[in-house]
Amino acid sequence: GTQNGCTPLCAAAWNGHQDVVVKLVELGANIDAADENEATPLHAAAARGHQDVVVKLVELGANIHAVDKNGCTPLYAAAARGHQDVVVKLVELGANIHAADEYGCTPLHSAASGGHQDVVVEVVELGANIHAVDKNGETPLHAAASGGHQDVVVKLVELGANIDAADENGCTPLYAAASGGHQDVVVEVVELGANIHAANK
Repeated sequence: GTQNGCTPLCAAAWNGHQDVVVKLVELGANIDAADENEATPLHAAAARGHQDVVVKLVELGANIHAVDKNGCTPLYAAAARGHQDVVVKLVELGANIHAADEYGCTPLHSAASGGHQDVVVEVVELGANIHAVDKNGETPLHAAASGGHQDVVVKLVELGANIDAADENGCTPLYAAASGGHQDVVVEVVELGANIHAANK
């Protein structure tokens, strides 16, 4: 369900009721009123994949660059949950595809971590940096490997990701997959040419 501190507008956005969203704004509702996680109605609609509500909120003046308490934008919220159509629409509407959260994770990291291959491909096509690193030096490929998402790992390598990229601790995507117990990903990245002897520091 919704978070504590959610307004009626937030609830309508979360549940995809575009007509109610419009009426509440007409009646004077604060379009960017945030819940206790500092998420706005636009975050709610994006997270739930309600493209029509997302578009309407932006048309009505919602802040497309709003960040919640973790520094996540509505675009990040949509990418993390695999809502490809909403991701594309938000970028069309001016969302920053590179906007990272407080940990330095980009929408591409979040899509990779969630195993959303279609969104990964889409955001790379839209200009996301496949080599972006978070505050620990981890790339989207690390995120996919850590999550055990073999298809996303393969796709990221196809798209040009560095298979032996090391994070701040010297850990490669292969290390991340092995550490997480993801045998299929381990086999895949070794077959793709990863250095099996790469050690952390």
